[in-house]
Amino acid sequence: MRKSKKHVRVGAVLVVLLLLAAASAGGQTKDQVIQDLRAHADTLTRHDIDAFAATLTDDFVSDNVSAKPRNKSEMVAAIGAMLKNSPTLQNFQGGLLVSGSFAVFDECTFVMMNPKTNRQYRIFHMDIVELRGSKVKVMTTFGDAAAGNVALGIIEPPVPAPPNRLTRVFPTTAPEPTWLPAAAALSQALSRFNSHDLVSMAKMLGEDARVMISPLLDEVGRDAYIAWQEVMFAAFPDLTLTPIRSFDMGDGWAVSEVTMTGTQKGPYLGHAPSGKPIKLRAAYLGRYDSKGLATIIKLYFDSLNILTQLGYQPVTIPQ
Repeated sequence: MRKSKKHVRVGAVLVVLLLLAAASAGGQTKDQVIQDLRAHADTLTRHDIDAFAATLTDDFVSDNVSAKPRNKSEMVAAIGAMLKNSPTLQNFQGGLLVSGSFAVFDECTFVMMNPKTNRQYRIFHMDIVELRGSKVKVMTTFGDAAAGNVALGIIEPPVPAPPNRLTRVFPTTAPEPTWLPAAAALSQALSRFNSHDLVSMAKMLGEDARVMISPLLDEVGRDAYIAWQEVMFAAFPDLTLTPIRSFDMGDGWAVSEVTMTGTQKGPYLGHAPSGKPIKLRAAYLGRYDSKGLATIIKLYFDSLNILTQLGYQPVTIPQ
């Protein structure tokens, strides 16, 4: 049976889209990309600095949102120094999501030992990775500088502890399906966040949703998350997350790099209102079910950066 011209045109478009998708990932399959990225992470686990350097493009850029960008040679030197200063370093990678030429390393953890104090500490972060072929071209890292300093016993924790003490006086609103796919659901979640409507925000959280916010460094349930946002919105009545770039990572996952802005007009973690503004980059990672409800939310930002911008020095512990 002869195919219509319409079917031929549609088939041609699909072929072009498939070719573009293959080209964006350097012609590699998703499994190959995952294998290459796991190999990249394994170079740090093996403390093989030469192998690590070989996984980077010549024009590689390390874009750590809490530090200055580094080129390839600077990054290799920094990693080399880190391995030298912490010879027992362990590198743990959590989830790995891949979509085209972009990937997300979620819940990455460096476990290191301070040789001066013999105190172990962790650096917890997330990476958005841009690939060129099988090599890493850009790595954008979202972490909390406070975490390592707290673990080393240098500063007091800048947030309430334990996180599960964050509870609401009245019940959190029940979930209400949005029926949106992941990318659209994440966009809707950001809009509701920016509206500061806690009831609307709660409706997008599945009944068993788990939320991780980097200052808390622990998973909490929907009640504690809404309680935490209540604290944040009271401290920063104009708190806003503005998307910079977003990716649909497949299997219900979506991620946005955002700019977090606000002005401290209320108490924040024991500090009186300063009237000062904050501005920093953060990452919002979410997983949504078939009803468009969040089952997992992870918000990575640097709480120490916020305190510094507000002019508050963290409480130093005598050494």
